[in-house]
Amino acid sequence: MRGCGVCSAVALALLIQPRGGFGQGAAAGCQPAGAVPLSPAEMKARLRYQPPAPPLPPLVDTFGIGPTLATVRVGTNQAGDVTCVQAVRGHPLLLGQALELVKTWKFYPTSVAGQPQPTAGTLVLMVSAPRNHAIEAQVLDEEPPPPGAAPPVRDDAKTPGEMTAGDCPGTGAVQLSPAQMKAGLRHAPPISSDLGGMTFGRLIVTVRIRTDADGAVACALGVSGHPLAQAAALQAVRNWQFQPTAVGGQPQPTAGTLVLAISRANPGIETQVLDEEPATAAPPPLP
Repeated sequence: MRGCGVCSAVALALLIQPRGGFGQGAAAGCQPAGAVPLSPAEMKARLRYQPPAPPLPPLVDTFGIGPTLATVRVGTNQAGDVTCVQAVRGHPLLLGQALELVKTWKFYPTSVAGQPQPTAGTLVLMVSAPRNHAIEAQVLDEEPPPPGAAPPVRDDAKTPGEMTAGDCPGTGAVQLSPAQMKAGLRHAPPISSDLGGMTFGRLIVTVRIRTDADGAVACALGVSGHPLAQAAALQAVRNWQFQPTAVGGQPQPTAGTLVLAISRANPGIETQVLDEEPATAAPPPLP
């Protein structure tokens, strides 16, 4: 019968269309009592564990669905376990699957004055369902702007050349060596810039960063290296995540230098985090 595939898809959408959420507080917008509100970027930074996705329903597996945006309201308890989820918007064939997936996720606890607290926030997901494959969900920092929308303008934005040490202070933070910064690195999205298409072999860039107590990068400052490589590294490093550093059982902000070796790969740019700055070759002896 002509159109039966579309009819099947519509029927499946009606069957799995999310109808709210699960857990306490789902009907009230998934807001656990006393929850600390978190932004999408903060929710992403606190994500600790994502189990493998379950198989897709047969019809979704047959059709396959390309990347599509989904937003999900999530509440967690003091231990970081998901206690409620609620669909906000997204593709009807994938949103129900996204809810089931997020229920199994684990988050790092959020503390206020040293005491773990429940949280509530929105996860922004780029969800896809390739044919003959499990659902895939990429967590984003924020909802992307609509196509054609102008990027937001920040009055306080500075170029790498305009930033000074005062814009990324190390006072009040635990000082870490380059090797310790490398060892604590937990999540490092790659450099997306192609460095203006310039030809190069291997570039060394050093970047001074400060993290907050949760391990998210609070600020980053270029120290040395090619200007284009510095700018690309700073753009990437600001989205990196580190393991929290505790002193006396209390998470603390940190400050330190990252040493990066940047080289061309096929495709894109490859970034290697080093334990220390490479030694500079000694000049040849005088005859």
